[in-house]
Amino acid sequence: MMQSIMMRASTSQNLAELEQSTLFSIRSALASGNTIVKLNALKNAASNYYLLDKQDTAFKMLSDGLALAKAHNAKAQIADFYVSLAFYYRHAGEKEKALAAAHNGLSVALEHRHTDTVLYAGTLLAELFIKAEAQQELMDLLTQLTEFLQTASRLTMLQSDRRQYQKLVDVLDEANVSHPIKDLVK
Repeated sequence: MMQSIMMRASTSQNLAELEQSTLFSIRSALASGNTIVKLNALKNAASNYYLLDKQDTAFKMLSDGLALAKAHNAKAQIADFYVSLAFYYRHAGEKEKALAAAHNGLSVALEHRHTDTVLYAGTLLAELFIKAEAQQELMDLLTQLTEFLQTASRLTMLQSDRRQYQKLVDVLDEANVSHPIKDLVK
């Protein structure tokens, strides 16, 4: 019993320290004047606030980051913030918002040609389409992703891209979805 109380006290202390650290990081980043530092701090803060069970604050951090990225026309970061929003919306059970954010992220990532973000957004969309039993939308998405990956430069993916590709294949395997995209990259 005493050990359980001590564990809870330790966990509470760790969470309080995480929140204080997050606040300090945000303040420091915002004072820095460097847009990339600000964007990274907002994204990290969103993750921390989500862990702290402060979803409203997490969504605000992501929305602020998205607005800042748009203001600076930082395409890769815009796509990244959309995909992060989609991820958090999906976990919050807000499927329509998750779909919209993932679509926006995928569109920007395709335009920017950022493979990892394209695959991450595509994986999120695939999961959402599978759960919604939206077969035609899923097949259209997979065709779009296949066309993107078939360009010569996409077949020589970085290791992080390969991990994200494998996640997409795993999602499709789990749902027993057959598509040529699963055999595209070895």
